Amino acid sequence: MQIFNKLLLLLIVVFAILLSFEKFSLSENKNKSSKATENESPKISKKDAKEFINHGMELFDKGDYEGALAYFQKAGEVKESAQVIFMIAKCYDSMYKFRDAYEYYKKYLGFKGKEKKNEKEAQEAIARIEGMSVILKVITEPSGAKVFLDGNEVTFQQTPVVTEVKGGKKVEVKIKKEGFEDYVTTVEIPFGGESRVEAKLVPLKGEKKGASAPPSAPPAIVDKLKKEEEIEESEEVSEEAGEKGIAEVKVKKKFEFEFPAFVFSLAGGASVSTSENLASYPLAGIGVHAALKDGLVGISLDNFIFSDSYILSACLSGGYRLKIWRDLSAIFLAGIGGIYMRAFDDGYNSKGEIVVSSGNHGDLAVHGEGRIRYKLGLVFIEAIPLHVTFFTGIGSIDPAPLAQFSFLAGVGYDLP
Repeated sequence: MQIFNKLLLLLIVVFAILLSFEKFSLSENKNKSSKATENESPKISKKDAKEFINHGMELFDKGDYEGALAYFQKAGEVKESAQVIFMIAKCYDSMYKFRDAYEYYKKYLGFKGKEKKNEKEAQEAIARIEGMSVILKVITEPSGAKVFLDGNEVTFQQTPVVTEVKGGKKVEVKIKKEGFEDYVTTVEIPFGGESRVEAKLVPLKGEKKGASAPPSAPPAIVDKLKKEEEIEESEEVSEEAGEKGIAEVKVKKKFEFEFPAFVFSLAGGASVSTSENLASYPLAGIGVHAALKDGLVGISLDNFIFSDSYILSACLSGGYRLKIWRDLSAIFLAGIGGIYMRAFDDGYNSKGEIVVSSGNHGDLAVHGEGRIRYKLGLVFIEAIPLHVTFFTGIGSIDPAPLAQFSFLAGVGYDLP
């Protein structure tokens, strides 16, 4: 009986071992099958690629350029075609990623496929991007350094500097700060892209210092002495102070004059008056303004041309330049000045009464205008939908007060 029990127990143990081994084999085979399935990537057919293109076109037409780009890129993974490359360029262009758009437009023109229906549009887009000004950022540690691009100083700014340059060329960037070594590098400006220069300035070695503080001097005095290296000191002892034994030191800061950039503009158009005695007439305007950062200060000259008289308005004007988008900006100007009028004959109203006698006349004028300007390098074009000259009536021009409203268009030039 004991032998039978032992044999039975042995059979049970062997059966359990066999059963567990079978389960282990099945589990391992299942894992291998699962891993093989995971490693297999689904194949995308040409039919799927066509559907990707169709979905991309639908999203592009709806203005979802990012979603459309994803579909076109998937289609390009299956088969690269001229249509797919062109639409990827269009997506980047519509998303204002002009650097990527430029690369894909160039790739499209260089593609060896047969069907390229959009060559002209791609060439125009490339020309447009190549004509754009791009952003160059110059950042230094410490800040407050002057920046020179190809030898020309970036006026009215010290680091950090953000300026616009033409793309597609190499620019020498030179950074200067008193007490530090000059930093010079050459940066390649891509078409449609943004470039950045970061520099850690190195202090000059063995620099001579004008005044030195005692070893025990606190940091505040040391800083003050360093600042005094940049100013002129002239010591004057007044008679009264001499009696008291006290010296008065007058500190004069060095004054560095930077010649500002000038903006010249010439515009022409038509004008109407609030007075029934002055009908519509042509107008020519000339502006000369100094650009001070985002501000403008200068002279606005308006020439009103009538059949029997001539008016010249000269106003000292100033205003603000507001950047709207890239090379598009809005200009707001206001000023005050004088008006000279030369009447060649007597002017009559509808009742036959003389309202302007022949001869010379003058008045005080207030001037205001709003301009929309688009820059094309150093040249710009502009529309002036709001142009008002107000005759105050203080002088001898009659009838006044009155206002002249004009609509003008013109061109101009930025003198760096």
